[in-house]
Amino acid sequence: PIDREYPEAEALREVVNRLRNGEWLSVFPQGGTTPGRPLMRGIVMFARRSNARFLPINLQITGPYARPLLTWDYILQRVRIVISIGIPITLDEIRAEYSIDRKDDERVVEALMEKINES
Repeated sequence: PIDREYPEAEALREVVNRLRNGEWLSVFPQGGTTPGRPLMRGIVMFARRSNARFLPINLQITGPYARPLLTWDYILQRVRIVISIGIPITLDEIRAEYSIDRKDDERVVEALMEKINES
């Protein structure tokens, strides 16, 4: 895990090296699982430095998952999770499809979120 507030350069280099070696990295573009958070641009930096592809995955969860207290009533309720997987896409393909300037990382992340929501 990377400390989002104070990321260390060595940890970031390790992520890029692993991506270059074909390993997978799971990230939420909004920096976590809480809806409504601002989109994070760090994933664009990882893709730029490693030439890794994005695999859009959409998680839709319905049920009592957001309740703050774990009680037996909560634990025994069913939660429905739907996972949709899109088509892998490169940073250059996203930029070309959405006509995005090379320096506009924020728009790339927005386009990636659109791809995730299309999945």
